[in-house]
Amino acid sequence: MTRAPYDPYRHAEVLGLRVETARMGHDGLWLPDEGLVLLRPGLLAIQERCILAHEIGHAVLGHRASTPRTEAAADRYAAERLVDRAALLDSMRATGDATRWSLELGVTRKVLGVYLERHGERLSRLGRDAPEGLASARRVA
Repeated sequence: MTRAPYDPYRHAEVLGLRVETARMGHDGLWLPDEGLVLLRPGLLAIQERCILAHEIGHAVLGHRASTPRTEAAADRYAAERLVDRAALLDSMRATGDATRWSLELGVTRKVLGVYLERHGERLSRLGRDAPEGLASARRVA
């Protein structure tokens, strides 16, 4: 059985989080006291999806402040939900181009890099074709 792709918009709805756009100096912002995620208008669809998943990570993990530690945890949260392992392995077997992997997965290079930092060694053994792409994707994270 194949799982449905992660939909951060649906997840936000299930969690009762409001998602709005606002002009600001950040791409995204979690406001815990309001139960609100703000996204900068004008983001590309892939960016918006990844940033929303990251901000949901802050909400689910109970973050109330932005620190290097909470940002890294929210990055990992988003990457684990957005990257489909089977689809990534298929992409890795087809090409060594990490940019192509991220496009096929519908994620940013940053999200892909975070995922590969955590799972890269195991995936490289399974994917076998793409050590160059794997190294370049990791450098983005």
